Amino acid sequence: MSEQKKQIATTIKTATEDLFKKMSVKVKVECKSQEDGPYLLKIDPESKEDSGLLIGWHGETMLALQHLLRLLIKKKLGEPIPFVIDVGDYRDRQAEGLKKTAEEACSKVARTQKPVILRPMPAFERRIIHLEIKNKDGVKSESIGEGKERRIMISPEKME
Repeated sequence: MSEQKKQIATTIKTATEDLFKKMSVKVKVECKSQEDGPYLLKIDPESKEDSGLLIGWHGETMLALQHLLRLLIKKKLGEPIPFVIDVGDYRDRQAEGLKKTAEEACSKVARTQKPVILRPMPAFERRIIHLEIKNKDGVKSESIGEGKERRIMISPEKME
């Protein structure tokens, strides 16, 4: 990791620790630079109760914290820095569930030859589903809808 990336990771980590200290929430924070993507900010609360509060319903509180932290980091560094937060390994657990959902939907589409529309989900969840379906034969995916109602439709691939 370059010296600049180390400094950015340290700034993100310190700003996050300061924010949670002000919130009186005890957390362990780790920030890593990823080769081909944004920084990964892992936040592990000391209590399960705090973990649930910081994640929120379908990760909404976690996304709001990420937005707030992005604003703080931009103010500190003078430029926007791409990073994602993961509270209590929520994103990892969520990814496994989403892959299973994609698999089940693909099976249903293959069986019925009718489209399946999934629940609305944030962009990071839709991306996981799209990547999973990209490797499947006979099905395709596309995002439909706007804003918080944006969802994925999985449909049979047209044979021509």
